[in-house]
Amino acid sequence: MLKELVPQCEFERVRAFVELHRAFIDRIRQLPLESEFKFINFCCDLGIRREGVTAAIAEGAVRVDGVGTAVPALFHRFRMYPALEYGRWPTEGNESPHRFRNGVVDLAILLEPFHWQFITWQRRLIEDANRDDFDQTFESFRCKIQALLRSLDVSAWASAHAVMRRESAQVDANSRVYALLRASLWERRRELTGTLGQALWVRHVAEVIRLGFEAAIPALQWPEEDDALGSWQKGGRTYVFGTERPFDDVLVTKPYIASHFGLFTGSKVRWYVEGKTELGAIRELMGSPMEYGVEVVDLKGVLASRDPTAALRLPQLLQQDRHAKRFSLLSFDKDVVSNVDAIRRLIRAGLFIGKINANNPDFEFANFTLSELVELAATYDEARGHSGDSVRGADWTSASAKPSLFAAHYEKVSARQPQSLKGEEWGIHLARYAKANPDRPDTFTSRPIIKAVAQAMRGWNSDYDAFAGTCTFDDDLNEVGPTI
Repeated sequence: MLKELVPQCEFERVRAFVELHRAFIDRIRQLPLESEFKFINFCCDLGIRREGVTAAIAEGAVRVDGVGTAVPALFHRFRMYPALEYGRWPTEGNESPHRFRNGVVDLAILLEPFHWQFITWQRRLIEDANRDDFDQTFESFRCKIQALLRSLDVSAWASAHAVMRRESAQVDANSRVYALLRASLWERRRELTGTLGQALWVRHVAEVIRLGFEAAIPALQWPEEDDALGSWQKGGRTYVFGTERPFDDVLVTKPYIASHFGLFTGSKVRWYVEGKTELGAIRELMGSPMEYGVEVVDLKGVLASRDPTAALRLPQLLQQDRHAKRFSLLSFDKDVVSNVDAIRRLIRAGLFIGKINANNPDFEFANFTLSELVELAATYDEARGHSGDSVRGADWTSASAKPSLFAAHYEKVSARQPQSLKGEEWGIHLARYAKANPDRPDTFTSRPIIKAVAQAMRGWNSDYDAFAGTCTFDDDLNEVGPTI
């Protein structure tokens, strides 16, 4: 019987922990509690009989999660799981299994503040006057929860997770449709109704629990929620999803599952850069940009080019982007006046929908201080078997006054006697440093390349039509409308 899968003492320990920390849990929860009226309507939208939900609440089979000022009882949406037994599943024997399902949901609600964001890509911001103290309290609470999980009967909870996977498959057995939904936008998932919505919510509750145990015990791996029976052959999930653990990183899974259903798998963002240095930096920071739906295009100086045929390239590419409803991101060096003029013409022509990253004055100095660049150039030489002392000991006054002279001066003083400081390897070298030191030491703000990468990675999860309607720039190429 369900109630015997997890010892009652385990449920009591979880419940006692929830009651002890209720005030903090209420503060950090991601899903707000709902009134009885809204909760019943939510269950009805999922195809659960209204009279069944009403009876479950009246008989105490659906546990109350809070008490409001205007309404007598508040419920978490995860409580749809115990409500299902009254609206769909029969009870087992003479005793209702609602104790099991409420106990499972208690743990899911406890873990939701830490793992719901991973499932939905949505996060409720929590305001606090003293952010450092709050963050410390939050992490301390996470450690307490993980200690609690490690003290529980893990095999019993693994069995409970298996029950939830099987029950969700009984509601709706289309596991690959669920995998498709799991890789889709939360805005579309939360609109689902009927049995498909039922199965999705049961699987989401199960996933919160799995993520909690796997975070507390890193060596632990339970089957993912689309796998009802654990019957996949070795390598089968990699063949279908691109990885054995598709929900660990849905960005890897998306192209595979989309291809499996015959859907378009092109890029959602096309990022135009002006040379191999930035190209190398982006690839180092993003790994594989196409996993995030980002296609990186090296324009090779086309903005400043006087070749009339080259000047046609970018407008044509931007027209393709608009036709495909693909965001355009453009990075360029602001110290080239012709770049600014060319981009202004593109904007006035209505061709550009996306983000402009104007490196002022150029990519290197927009992202790094002069002292950082000198040290990076020195370590760049040392990584290639040459001394960096000549770079460190050089007089950089000219580059301080005029950043465009930095590369030329480096070529003169470097023991390596290079012909150029540009290129993908230099970009990779810069990016590795930026990855380890994301903030500029002089402004204590994120480096522009770090911000730009984050912007590009959000493109796949952004509404193109909504953005296009308000995307505008002023004459200095600053964004007036929203960001991606």
